[in-house]
Amino acid sequence: MKNPSDSDQPIRIFSRAYFYDSTVVPAGVTITGPTEAKADDQVLITCTTENSNPPADIKWTVDGHNFESNASKTELAPNGGWITSSNVTFSINRKSRSIVVICHASNAKLTENVVGTHTINVICEHSSSLSYNFARHSVQAHHADTLQL
Repeated sequence: MKNPSDSDQPIRIFSRAYFYDSTVVPAGVTITGPTEAKADDQVLITCTTENSNPPADIKWTVDGHNFESNASKTELAPNGGWITSSNVTFSINRKSRSIVVICHASNAKLTENVVGTHTINVICEHSSSLSYNFARHSVQAHHADTLQL
C-alpha cells in the first residue's frame, strides 16, 4: 500500500494488542441428571460451570463421599473465559432414601468456590404396594367406623 502524500513510501500500519488479565470465579454451576432412580441403578450426573478464568476445577461429593469424575472437558466461552463440564457415574445405594450430589467448582487462582447440589430420590420397588395396602386399610377402618355410628 502506497502513502498518498509520497507515492514512493509505503504506509506502515502499527497495531498494538492489549491483553486484559482478569481472574474470575464461575458465577454458578448447572447440575443435570435424574431426580429419581431405583436402587442399584447406574446414574450419570453432569456439572457445567459458567465462565471462569482460568478454567474451573470440578470436584464431586456423592452421598457424603468424595468421588472421581468420569470425564471432564474445558471449552472457550463465547464471551471470553472458560466453561468446564464434568461427569460422574455411580450406583444408587439400596439403603438410601435419597442421595445428595454436590459439585464444587473452584478456580486455582482464587480462594472462592461455587457449589451446586442435586438430590436423587431413591424409588423403592415395594413403596407403591405398601402405600396401596396402607390406603386400603385406612379405607376399611374408616368404613368400619361409619358402620358403628
